[in-house]
Formats: sequence, C-alpha cells, structure tokens
Amino acid sequence: MDQQPISSLFRVRGAFLRSVDVAEDYDDPRSSEHYVVTNLVRETLRRLSSGIQPYSSQRAWRLTGDYGTGKSSFALALARVAAGHDQRLPLDLQNWVDDQVKFEPILVTGDLEPLRSSILRGIRETEDRAFGKSDCISSTRSNDELLELLDLLGDRIRAEKVGDGLLLVLDELGQNLRYAAQHPDEDDIFLLQRLGERAVRSNGKPLMVVALLHQGFASYSAAADAVVRKEWDKVAGRYEEIVFAQPIEQAAVLLAETLGLQEALLPKKIQNCMREMMHRALKSGFYGSLAAEKSLVSLAPRLFPLNPIVLPALVTLLRKFGQNERSIVSFLISFEPFGLRAFAERVTVSERLYRISDLYDYFKANLSQLSAGPSRARWDIAESVVDKGIAYGETAEKLLKAVALLNMIDDPALPSTREVLLASESEPGAAGIIERLVLELRLLHERGTTKGLSLWPHTSANLEDLLRQADEAAGGSSPSSFALLDYLPKKYLVARRHYVETGNLRHFSVLYVHAKDAEKWLPQAAGQLPADGTVIVLVPFSVEEQRATVQLPTLKTLPKHVVCGVSAPVAGVSDLLSELKRWEWVRKNARELSFDQFSRDYVRDEIERLKASLGRELEFLTELAVDHNRPIRWFYDGREIQVEEHRGIAGYLSIVCEEIYPECPVVLNELINRRVTSSAASRARTLLIEAVATRSTEENLGLNCDRNPPELAIYLSVLKGGKLHVKDGNSWRFVSHSEMSEDPCRLSPSLKRIHELLLEADLDRVPVDRIYDELRRSPFGVRDGLLPLLVAIYLAAHWQETSVYEDGTFLLRVGGDEFQRLNKEPEAFTLQHCSVSGVRLEVYHQLAKVIKAETNHRPDILTVVRPLVSFAVSLPEYVRHASETLSPQTRRVRDLLFSAQQPVTLLFRDLPEALRLPAVETETFGSEQVTDLVTRLTEAISELRNAYPALLTRIREGLQDAFGLNGGFEEFRKLISKRSLAIGDRIVDMDLKAFVLRLRDTDLADTQWIESVATLVAKKAPERWRDIDDVFFFERMATLIPRFKRVELIGFNGDAVCAEKFRRCLRLTVTRPDGSEADEILHWSPEDDRRFQIVEEALSKLVYEHGKIALAAAARLFWQQQAVNEENS
Repeated sequence: MDQQPISSLFRVRGAFLRSVDVAEDYDDPRSSEHYVVTNLVRETLRRLSSGIQPYSSQRAWRLTGDYGTGKSSFALALARVAAGHDQRLPLDLQNWVDDQVKFEPILVTGDLEPLRSSILRGIRETEDRAFGKSDCISSTRSNDELLELLDLLGDRIRAEKVGDGLLLVLDELGQNLRYAAQHPDEDDIFLLQRLGERAVRSNGKPLMVVALLHQGFASYSAAADAVVRKEWDKVAGRYEEIVFAQPIEQAAVLLAETLGLQEALLPKKIQNCMREMMHRALKSGFYGSLAAEKSLVSLAPRLFPLNPIVLPALVTLLRKFGQNERSIVSFLISFEPFGLRAFAERVTVSERLYRISDLYDYFKANLSQLSAGPSRARWDIAESVVDKGIAYGETAEKLLKAVALLNMIDDPALPSTREVLLASESEPGAAGIIERLVLELRLLHERGTTKGLSLWPHTSANLEDLLRQADEAAGGSSPSSFALLDYLPKKYLVARRHYVETGNLRHFSVLYVHAKDAEKWLPQAAGQLPADGTVIVLVPFSVEEQRATVQLPTLKTLPKHVVCGVSAPVAGVSDLLSELKRWEWVRKNARELSFDQFSRDYVRDEIERLKASLGRELEFLTELAVDHNRPIRWFYDGREIQVEEHRGIAGYLSIVCEEIYPECPVVLNELINRRVTSSAASRARTLLIEAVATRSTEENLGLNCDRNPPELAIYLSVLKGGKLHVKDGNSWRFVSHSEMSEDPCRLSPSLKRIHELLLEADLDRVPVDRIYDELRRSPFGVRDGLLPLLVAIYLAAHWQETSVYEDGTFLLRVGGDEFQRLNKEPEAFTLQHCSVSGVRLEVYHQLAKVIKAETNHRPDILTVVRPLVSFAVSLPEYVRHASETLSPQTRRVRDLLFSAQQPVTLLFRDLPEALRLPAVETETFGSEQVTDLVTRLTEAISELRNAYPALLTRIREGLQDAFGLNGGFEEFRKLISKRSLAIGDRIVDMDLKAFVLRLRDTDLADTQWIESVATLVAKKAPERWRDIDDVFFFERMATLIPRFKRVELIGFNGDAVCAEKFRRCLRLTVTRPDGSEADEILHWSPEDDRRFQIVEEALSKLVYEHGKIALAAAARLFWQQQAVNEENS
C-alpha cells in the first residue's frame, strides 16, 4: 500500500465534483444528501429560521462570503428546509424542518441583466414546479408589475395549499448589481429596496428574501458618485447581513469530507505522523489560540496528504487571491497543476506530505496572474529571490518558497518562523540551511521573533498599507470623472495636405472638455488660440450625457477655427482611474519609498503600466481615428460632418484650413515659411532684407549666385519666383501689389492688406506688431518667419510714400540692422502712409517752391519736409528760444518744426493748424486756403530767417545812439576806434578797459565786431541769447558808456588829444553860480559837417543880434540837455 499513489485512498463524492446551481439542483433529490453541516451552517440556519415564523419582521437577509465557501449549497439546503422537504436533507438538517410553516422557494441565479428579468425567470420556474404550468407573462415593463406578480404568486400558493409564503433566494446577486451599476436607469437598486421593505412588512402574507453576495454592496457601487453610493448603502441597510465564513476548524472538516479519505487504508505510522504534525501546527499558532485541539488532532489523519500546517495558509491564500476564481474544493479535487489532486496522482503514500513549498508552486501556476498592485510587487521580489536560491540546493529552494508564500499572504497569524518552516519542510539539515540563508547568503532577513523571516529587509515599504492609506485619504470616494481629463495627452494635429500644397505647417491644438461643462467651457476654449485652430473633444461619461451634448446649441455657433467632437461614453475606465490615483498618491506621499529602491521602482512601473492601460482604453480619444465601436460625432461651422475613415478628423483639417485661410501665401520654402525660423534662416532673411533695402535696382539683388547662399534660395523662391522683383528697362525694381499680373506665391493679398491698413490710418502711424497680428489672422494666416520679409517687400515697392519710425523717431534708411531690431521688438516700429494727391499735391508743389526744392513726377514728401526741418535745425539758438521778438504764429511754426515726428502729419495737419488753418483735406481745403497757407508759412519762415540779423541791427543802433553818433556805421567805427585809442592807456577799470579794447578793434568785419562787443557786454554770444539777455545788454551799455565819456573828459587836453585826429571834437563846460558844472565832449562825423555849418551860421546870427544873452541862453540850454541825458541814463 505504501507504494500506491495517494489518490488511491480518495473516494471523492460526486456532489463535490461540480459547483451548485440552486435553480437547477433544487429538483435533484440527492443534491443536498451529503451536505456537511458545520457550526457556521447551524448558526446561520438558526438566525434565518426566525424569518419563517409567523408575523416575523426578520425576513430580509444578505449572506456575504468568499467564493467557494458553500453559500450556494447552503441556500439549496435552506430552500429545502423552508419547503419542508426533510427527506431530501441530511439527518443533521431534518430536525430544522417546521411542519407547521412552509415557504415555497423562488430560486434565482443572477446574471448580467436587469434584476427583474432574473426574478421573473425564477417566478415562472416556481409556477412550473408548483402548478405544472406557468401563467406568468414573459416580461415586465416595470418594477411595480414584478411586485404585483409576486403578490399574485403568493396568493395562489396559499390558495392551493402549496405553502404559506414565498422564499426568494437571490444567488449570484453580484452579477445583477454589476449590471445595475452600469445601467442606473433600470432602477434595480430601488427594486431591491422595495423587496426588502415588502419582506419586512409581509406579516400574514410571508415573503422572505435571502441575497447571496461575494462582497459588500459598496464594492459594486465604487465607481459611482457620492450620491449614488449613499443610495446603495441605504438599500444595503434594508437587509440584515450574515458573514458566511467558515472557521478554520470547520474548513478542515469540509476538506476531510470532500476528500473522502479511506482512513482504514492509511498506514498507522502515517496517521501518527499526521497527528504529530497537527500538534506542531497548533503549537505554531496557525489555527489560532482558541482552536479545538482534540477534535483537530483526531481529524488530522483524514487531511492526508495535506500537511496540517498548510491548511490555514491555503484558506487564507484562496480568500486573498482566489476570489471568484478558486475555492478549497477546486484545489482539492481538480487536476490543476500543483494542486492536491495532481500531487496525489504522482506521489506515493509513503513518499511525503503536501507542503507550503508545494502551495507556492500551485500559487505560481494558477493564481500569481491574479495578484495585482502591491501583491504583484511582492510576487516579483519573491520570484527573483527564489530563482537565486536554486543555485544553493533543493532544500534551500523549498525553504525560500515557503517563506515567499507566507510573505505573500502577509498575515500576522501566519508568521514565517523557523519552527513553521521546519514543520512544513521537514528535510535533513533544514535548520542549518536556514541559518546560511540568513547569515551568509542574505537571502532571508530577520523580522523579529514574532514576524519570523522575510525575503525583503525590514526597511522595505509595505505597499498594501500604503494603498490602504491612499484609500483612507480618498475618503472611500472614487476619483471624479473630471480627473480622467488630466491623463489625456496635450497634443497637436497637423493639416498635412494643406502643408504640402501651400508650405504652411498648421497645428490644431486638441482640448478635452468634460461634457458636463460643455456650455460653460466651449466659448472659453474656442477663444484660446495657442495654434492655428482648435479641436475640442467633449467627453461624456454616460449615454445620457452624450445625448444631451450633441443637442447643445453652442455646437452650431463655434468660430470657424474650431472643430468640435462628441465622443462615445467612457464610463468603463473608472476602475483603472481609481487604481492609478491610488498609486500616484503613494508615490507622492509615501516617505518610506525613499529607503526602498525596489518598491520605488515598482510604484513607478505600476503607474506607467496603468497609464499605458488607460491610454489603450482611451485610444479612440487620443488617436481621434474612426472607431465604429466607439464613434466620435464631429461638428464644424454649425453642421455635423463626416470624416474619412482612414484619416479621421486629421484628414478634415486641411479643408478647415482652406476655409479659414483662403488667401494664405503659397511659399514652398521651409527656411522662411515657418512659425519659428532657425538662426541660420533668420540670418539669411536679414541679409536678404538688407539687399532688398539697399540693392533693389540690381539683378538678383546683388547676391552671390556662384555659392548659392540660403538668402539666394529665399530670393529665388519668394521674390523672383513670386514675380515681385522684376526687370524694368536696364534696371530692376519691386512691383506693388496693384502692378502684379501674376501671383504664383499668392503674396498680393497680404501686401494689399498692409496697404489698406496704412490707408485706413490716414495720417496716423500703424504699429508693425498690429500689421503682424492682422496678417496672422484669417484669411491670410502668414507665418512669423515670412512677416518681416513681407514688410520689407512692401517698403521696397512703396518707399516714396511710406515712412518708418523706431520709438517715434523717423528713420531715413531701413536696412538689415533695422529689420533685426524690428524682428526682436516689432512693437517699437511704426509705419505711415505718405499719400500725396488732390489738394495735398497742390500744397506739396507750392511749398516746394517756397523752399526751392526740386520735385519729380512721383511726389516725395521728404523732398519738402527735409529742407524745412534742416532750416529749423540751422537756426541760431537765440531764434529757437526767442519769444518777445517773434510773432505768435512764427513761434508756433518754429516749435512745430522742432517737435515734428511724422512728415505727412507735419505737412498736411500740424503746419496748417499752427497757421490757424484747417488740416489739408481734399473735401474741405480750397485753392484760397492753399494760397493763404503758403503766404503765412512764407512769412513765418522769413521772420525766423531774419530774427537774428534783426537782433544785430538793434545792437548796432543801440551802440550808435549811446555814443550819440548817428551817421554811417563805417565812420562810427573809425571814430569810436580813435576815441578808444585816445583814452585806452589811461583806463584802470578792467571792465571798461576790455570794452574799450573791443571798440577800437578794426580788424573784425562789422557783424563780427557787433557780436564781439555784444558778447563782452552781455557776457554771452548773441546767437545764444534769450530774451532776458537782450535787456541785460542795454542795461550794461547804460553804465559802461558814461564811464567811457568821463575818462574821455579827464584826458581831453593838448597832451592827450591829437588835434589832427580829432578835428571834429569839442569840450564844452558850463559852470553855474553855485559852482556846479556841466561838462561834455562833443563829437561829430564828416557826414554832419554840412548840418554843423548850417547850425553854426544860425547861432552866429543870434549872437550877433542878441550878444551875451544869446550865449547865456545857449549855455542854459546845454545845461538842461545834460540834465535830461543824465536822467535818461
């Protein structure tokens, strides 16, 4: 017997070879015959039997337990107990049958369908069973109809004495709940609520409801919002809960019954070994502190070949990783790889027991793919360590497998201590190998006396705990559907055909907007222009949202640069999103990861994996391709559009570009037709622009055609290829947009728009950045790399009528350097159209005559403005600041010429206004006003031109008046020079001496002599005088000349005065009786000789007639005249 395979000892009962279907198996009289009644079953029956009693209110129940714990078998047995079928029950359950009260069972097996459909199917089967046929309708349209059918069935059951009430068993209710979560419009949750309430209040018409679930209600509604989850929790509260979980002792009994081991055929030494192993397992604490030791030890032989220490690990492992996939029964009787049945087939009775290391192999082969999240991380570590242990022998490998499995279970009640390992892997020398694995090889790590050994050090992060913390931080709520939009990529789509045909690479930014916020965000999103256009994708999260979104009126009013799509609902990604949020919380908040490289890497990889999975789920959104399973409905320009299947919306964008930018340039040159040019292309553009500005009359703009520089390539493709630079006789020139007969590069619309902007501004200047903005917009869509060249082309064709300003300063020349600055700061540059036509042309010619400027057939404003400004600049400083000596009109003209910044404005608006005339406009300015303008301007210019000479004349006349010499200026200078020479040596006063030296200087010309004397007297050159200096000069003259004359009186004697030099000079002195005198030297010029003779003859006659009286009168008159002179001085 020892050499027989272990499987020869098994007598597995047929009832355990398949899973239970309550609806199908109820009609099988033997389906509950071998049902094993455990303490959990008895306690559960005791609680449920209270609902069978008359007028009980405990008739709404839910049994929650892991997969494979026997819930369906229990429900089948409960149905027979309630129906009174004691003959179909094992003896242990027959005494639970109440002969007085019977409930006819409605047995429902749930599915992914509305709950009322499942219940309706159960009602029909119950009617067939109870009455031989079913009168029930095939479908119901509402929950009210279903509840009415239940009432009718109950009444008929009681009327025909079939039973006293109904027992509604909802097995696999989780399937219906999953469907309900995805289809909230079915109102299945409300139906469950009404069933629970009706059962509790059923009283004399008993209805008892028992629902079987693998997990709690909250698990099925996790993806819903807070309001829905609260509603589900309320419904769960209508049903009293029983946790259907077999204690380990009862699990051992079930296992023994399932195997059906023929204990009598098992050798005694093996039976004793099994009892001993049970003792060791109990001592290790694997069965808990309250385990029934005696019964478990007696049961131990029936567990053969399972090492008793494996059973607690098996139960916990399947509960943790086998949910909905594996049960203890499947482990025992199926032929899964490394399961107990497969082990029993290949191992003989005397060979060995099934160990924890064997359970590791079972887990690896059948369950490891079910582990996820932190368990996946632990499993990766476990596999890598076990693989390393292979090199150190079979025993080391088995020990590592045992530790790995217990570490994966990670239950404090199942520590991987040395005692446990030795009890499980009873190999020779195992204790020594354990020490070597710990101390020498460092493959196992001490985790304290209670935690035993581990495959990872104590500093490793507990990812399961961290994920639980993440759940707590989230408050049990699922991430908002809005959070999904954060994981959709920020991307751009390219209008490829448009690029190939026009050379313009246009990008459309893709924006994802939650459908709930469509009306709020659509106008705002449509206004964002980070690219040439925008593709907005509205993402609904339910079918109802999708239906409402496609009806939005906003979709029909979006601007032409916006294409809008409404996607298929994306509700199915909530689980992925929740998991991703949990891992991201761990990465952001778990400080433990700083000390655990492996866990840190795992968290990173898990996030990337989840993002990749999410990306695959949302691929129809990110790729925006045609997906018939999840279509996107597209809207453009107020209508729904159809897109090409192989291109998706990307293929339609070229059509959009053609509608938005019908007048865009067609420049197939990637050097310059770009949003951002390279440094080499920018330099080539600068060199080309400089050539445009300075060598426009030369062939090929004088570029070196032998070396083919990049600027030549731009010239050939844009300027020459675009028919903009043409030969004109023996020279070359740029043509304006109005002269172009051909436009292969479609540049004339953009050039025309520049011209229109300048014309619309009239006399105002237009900022270059405004021109750029206008050309970037529809219908032109010019790229930034082409904009400066377009402006240069326009200036070259319109140079005589366009002015350029930088920071308000007029530029006479615009070349490469200026355009470099223009590229960097376009806001600092402005353009102005200098149009000369109509009445302005007449004014232009009249003013040109005034300033004697030469004009040609093409009027150039600067021909007139430049001489005017140059004239103003050349004026002496005195004229620039004079106010008292200039008329108000002349002062306004002068000030305007110095402050003028715009030639056209100066000539046609500012100058007329300064002359108190209206601006020169074709409609209002007549020929009389033209004449008046020219006359007044001529007068102002003349006054400005003569202002300084007039000042010098006043100085000259003032000098002559002060010295009393009013003859010719030449004689005045000669006489004053002689007088100055006569007294120069006797003067001590330095101011007077300097004055006398200037007076006697005969080398200077008249004007220079006047300026010299005036500079000395006023202490400032007259050309720099202000009005106050004019006054100051004459005040000083009034002090210097009397001092001059006094010195002259003192020195008037024969020694000092040469009679030959001063033949026209007399000294006259008059003394009054009081001793006061009036004394003056009198001079006259040769021009006065005649007058002198006439006066002398007249005085002689008076003296002859009156004698001394006449002389006295003359002396008295002299005295009075001196008094007047002194008073005036």
